Amino acid sequence: MKQSDSFISFMPRVRRFVLNKTQNTDVANDVVQETMLRTFRCAPSDPLQSPLAYMLTVAKSVLSDHWRVEKSTKWIKNLMKAKPITRILNLNI
Repeated sequence: MKQSDSFISFMPRVRRFVLNKTQNTDVANDVVQETMLRTFRCAPSDPLQSPLAYMLTVAKSVLSDHWRVEKSTKWIKNLMKAKPITRILNLNI
């Protein structure tokens, strides 16, 4: 079995792991897709002892990236909703 075949065979397990962490099917699908891309792009050429462990490590990294972006996006949206300080202080500037 080629290493790429083993990656594909573990994809459902990776998806279950990600779905368990996100509780969101759309996000899980995006994370799994990015995980597969990174796995195929960056996997060592030598056969891995544990392809599933490698893929789960990649998935954790992708999840971390997703949550970091999500957190900063929420912060920016909240900042945009905030009233200008001049209105808070009732200043007519």
